[in-house]
Amino acid sequence: MGMESVRGFSAPFVRTALLLVCLALATAPQAYRSFQKADGLPHSWTTAKVWLASADCARATHKFLVLCHGEDVVPIADGFGGDDLGHALALEVYSVVSGAPVRPEQISHLNTALNYTALIAVALLLMACNLPVASLSVLTVGAFMARQFHALTPHPAQFAAACFAVILPIAILGRPRFRAAWIAAGFVGLAVALLLREAIGMMGVLTALIATILLVIRERKLAPVVLALAIVATAATPYALLRARDAVYQLPPPEKLESHGTWANLYMGLGGVPNPFGIEWSDYSAIDAVKAVDPAVPYLSPRFYEILRERYLDLVRQHPAEVASIYWAKLVLILHAEMSGLPFAPTLWPVLLVLAISGALVRWYRRSDAGIENFDAVMAASASMAAGFVAQGVLIYFHMQYMFPIQMFLLLGAAVLIDVFLAAGMGRLRK
Repeated sequence: MGMESVRGFSAPFVRTALLLVCLALATAPQAYRSFQKADGLPHSWTTAKVWLASADCARATHKFLVLCHGEDVVPIADGFGGDDLGHALALEVYSVVSGAPVRPEQISHLNTALNYTALIAVALLLMACNLPVASLSVLTVGAFMARQFHALTPHPAQFAAACFAVILPIAILGRPRFRAAWIAAGFVGLAVALLLREAIGMMGVLTALIATILLVIRERKLAPVVLALAIVATAATPYALLRARDAVYQLPPPEKLESHGTWANLYMGLGGVPNPFGIEWSDYSAIDAVKAVDPAVPYLSPRFYEILRERYLDLVRQHPAEVASIYWAKLVLILHAEMSGLPFAPTLWPVLLVLAISGALVRWYRRSDAGIENFDAVMAASASMAAGFVAQGVLIYFHMQYMFPIQMFLLLGAAVLIDVFLAAGMGRLRK
């Protein structure tokens, strides 16, 4: 009687029920605890204070990504340059819609809302890809990963940016149900990721382009080239948004750089470990380097970043061995880091090694199976995003505050392997 009753349930029904149970028993409680962590967080992030000022300005003027100076508005970068747009824009929209001023703790609430929205979106995509173990793993283990860091800064929402960024490549290379809708959602997710953390968004752009190339190779058709063009166009989302703002509000050019200064991060990144150049991972180290060239250059101005670019490139050209040794030391440090968001807090390098070997063996064994596209999509996207976080740590700076989203892609790699083993063992791998 019991076995016959189990057989009476369809697989979609069972999976939907399991998904709802995981949402209720794991995801929702962790999200609630994450919201509670906002209480008592210190309000010390300089850019966050600019976000609150811009939200007040938006509430008064209904103009976005600006600051109020008397009766005039100026670009938000004039308050503090070199910042991503996502948090400021979201807080402004909230303030305008609600009509209430934004409180500091709501920055943490925004981080939590973004993280768990992105987490659920990835879980639903994986379920649409017929990968239930991966989907349920995201809702359970991933729910703990999403609440590892809490601060009134943009850094906790890097998790959301990484999750949003991976939707498009999985939808492109995989075969989810309602694939066209998921690809459309993926483009939206990629745009959001670029606004939240442009560096992570660009990892998503690169990963989506890799997925498109693999799709062209697999299907031997050029139609996906249109997707590639759309992906490249989406990469310009922050720039396009700012130029649209300038045109609508007739704003003058900002005095400070409006996006992250890559060259400043590359220069300061040489100070991530002991080095012969006396550089430290600190804004003050960059400021001192610029002052040594021209003390009159304003902080965060375009010229500020130009000088740091020249200084960084000079070091690379004149001291290639020393620079290479710095990057090697940081790579070793990264590979020996403990992944505290995963069970048993494993070290990174053995996890990467096991996933790489297991994934290669599974792909070789199932190489003639036409139903393994979803496995390919998740493994390829996870590998690309994980490589992006490792590269970011090597070139810029390693700290788990920046690195922790990589744990989601390690989890996806392990979970999708289990999905494939189970499906093969039960004879239910899609043909």
